[in-house]
Amino acid sequence: MKRPRARLAAAFALTALGAVWVSTRPSPSMAAASEGAAPVAAERDAVLIVSAKEHALVVEDPVTGERQAFFRVGLSPKTVAVASDGRTAVVTNEGERVSGTTICVVDLYATNLVRTIKLVLAAKPGDPHGRDREFHRPTGVTFVGDSPRVLVSCAIEGALLLVDLVEARVISAVELDAADAHDVVVDHSGRFAYVANRGSGTVSVVNISRMAVVNTIEAGGGPHGMALHPTRDEIWVTNMETNTISVIDLVEREERLEFPCGAMPVDVVFTPDGQYALVANMQEGNVSVIESESLRIARLVDLERVSREQAKLRPVEFTGHFGRSPLPTQIIVDPDGDSAYVSTRRDDRIHRIDLSSWQVVGSLPAPVAPTCLAWSRVPDDAFPQLTGER
Repeated sequence: MKRPRARLAAAFALTALGAVWVSTRPSPSMAAASEGAAPVAAERDAVLIVSAKEHALVVEDPVTGERQAFFRVGLSPKTVAVASDGRTAVVTNEGERVSGTTICVVDLYATNLVRTIKLVLAAKPGDPHGRDREFHRPTGVTFVGDSPRVLVSCAIEGALLLVDLVEARVISAVELDAADAHDVVVDHSGRFAYVANRGSGTVSVVNISRMAVVNTIEAGGGPHGMALHPTRDEIWVTNMETNTISVIDLVEREERLEFPCGAMPVDVVFTPDGQYALVANMQEGNVSVIESESLRIARLVDLERVSREQAKLRPVEFTGHFGRSPLPTQIIVDPDGDSAYVSTRRDDRIHRIDLSSWQVVGSLPAPVAPTCLAWSRVPDDAFPQLTGER
């Protein structure tokens, strides 16, 4: 899950012929504001929702729930990352019975433009024994700073890929010597990536410039989601199998501590000031609000339970008793720190939590089986028409 950052000094635009790196000038509204004139155009917030069952990336208004755009991507998409300019989104296509081998690049300003990149590392030129290598089940994805490059973790090979979106190819790959690579985040320096290996119970540390593993850190059972603390050199990791959170010290590159959380924590996000961490607990169907300094669980925010009939219609692939949990999958916080949004895949909803009262204050309709959320700000005229059905 990737958090909004400052606007890019440069951005890349997709064209019918490919991706082109272009300089970005201030928008008319920004220019007018700097001259003291009335804004000509405005931006609006948007929630991006990945739907595993609709094989789509859907854009919705976070207040009204109105669907603003619909992008058909690959088979059973898993996660999404948004560039810091807010314009470009990258979706990983995990696949279903057949493992996915692609990512999709989406131009959020053009409602009909999606580009697919095959996750294939080409053999080195001149190597008579070399051969192309294909990677499967991409799961985690994050942008590398303000560049047009992303890091993609692949569960089958236990590998991390560096993909150039302009050249539309895999630049390099590193094997993590771990099983079921999942979420990936980049530290504050932008030099190192951390990958949660759900099958191995570890977190891999990768030097991005060399694309080499420099350390492997023991975590709890089934590490899944990760979040970088906004002001401290630490990453929090949710451990699905041991119902714990691991705090990874980025200076010492070791697990500093592990503490209990809710049942089957799958995702974690910090408030912008870093004071609180919010954890989505899939089995319990709630959100833990944790004080990041004391590690005290300040509150539990319950999400609305599904009916017994709906629970039967949406069986759970994991072992254990889930009852009528709506199955929260991911949680994000808006850039202003006013609200958190939690996706629940059993009832196809996005629940909004007010961060001043810590209460669920509403819910939005979501596409079928939402798996991942992201946030962006786009121009009012970015979506002239929908490309899919409401």
